Amino acid sequence: MAPQQQVCKVGKSTILVRDDEFADGYSNGLLAYPKDQEIPLTVEAIHQIIAESFLDEQHTSDWNIGYIVGAISGIREGNYLASSEGKEVQLGPILLRFNRWHFREGYCNGRLDYETSRDEQTSPHVLTAHDLLRYIAHRDSATDRYYFAEDELMALEETLGQFIGYFSAALFPKQQE
Repeated sequence: MAPQQQVCKVGKSTILVRDDEFADGYSNGLLAYPKDQEIPLTVEAIHQIIAESFLDEQHTSDWNIGYIVGAISGIREGNYLASSEGKEVQLGPILLRFNRWHFREGYCNGRLDYETSRDEQTSPHVLTAHDLLRYIAHRDSATDRYYFAEDELMALEETLGQFIGYFSAALFPKQQE
């Protein structure tokens, strides 16, 4: 019998993994870089990040590859997790704690997706049930009902985090700096 694979969502991509090692490495790499957004990185520094991570014997190869992908994502995206959402976030009167990395990753991706899509929306401050369902589920055109596909069911914590993140970005937008 083949080993059970899990799904790890990285941005808009779905990666099949054996266990949580890749995703754990990814989250650690994403939180680690860039360390200081004010100081430019050199090609040599990026080379060193990749080489040291690839050869790291303290972690599994899946964790190391996840770390490299996370570090590159952090460098590219500006490490939105570390700067805006640490271990908890205040949502009105509720303090939401990120005690599960799958949920935190989904939450941050959901917020980012909403903020990114805000620029494309023509009607401000309108979010429908259809928008939310379309974001996290699939629609059966024959029955006009929504359902979770295997990807969403295998990553339910992250799917819930994405929903909460997307919805909270609509309710509690970031303040303009």
